Amino acid sequence: MFFSIAESSKNKEEAAKFIDWFTNSTECNEILLAERGIPINTEVADAIKPKADATAQTVFDYVAKVTEIATPIDAPDPSGKGEVEALGKTVSEAVRYGDATGEDAVGQFVPEAKKILEEAAK
Repeated sequence: MFFSIAESSKNKEEAAKFIDWFTNSTECNEILLAERGIPINTEVADAIKPKADATAQTVFDYVAKVTEIATPIDAPDPSGKGEVEALGKTVSEAVRYGDATGEDAVGQFVPEAKKILEEAAK
């Protein structure tokens, strides 16, 4: 599960406090008992595991085992990724239908994609 707080939120501080409570509070996770997944906070996970049912405890054990061999999660896609993908489709279609050469497509795609990503990163 990923949590985020919208830039436009009028309650950013309260939202951050909720996410912190949900993620790092043994009290919260004693209520949930892994209903929404194994807590990412290992101290919280260790604290609630004995209280969880047998099925959830098996999942706790599985996650602990996988954690030993798993690689870190990939970084999130950059803002603007969808626009860049749409641009790529538009440019490749122009090449496919003979409206642009490969060289023309690259000349259009690279600067426009760069502009999209730079604008989205602001």
